[in-house]
Amino acid sequence: HLLAAHPWPALYDAARLADNRVPAAAAIYTDDMYVAAEFSELTAAAVNGLRPWRSEAHQHSALRTDGAAILDRLITLARS
Repeated sequence: HLLAAHPWPALYDAARLADNRVPAAAAIYTDDMYVAAEFSELTAAAVNGLRPWRSEAHQHSALRTDGAAILDRLITLARS
């Protein structure tokens, strides 16, 4: 309860994300045990030009467990 009540600073600058001009891609794990997919979707929608990749096959630890495949998919997506 103490952590939830703490006045945390903003995690990112929403105006800068909306003004993004750099190709970007992000993985959204629909069954992530730590981050609700709805929050990831909202954040992805706030980043101009971001291409989201939704995956039901991976979890929060996907970079550690299958990093090469994840990064390959994201880099390809960002470049397309």
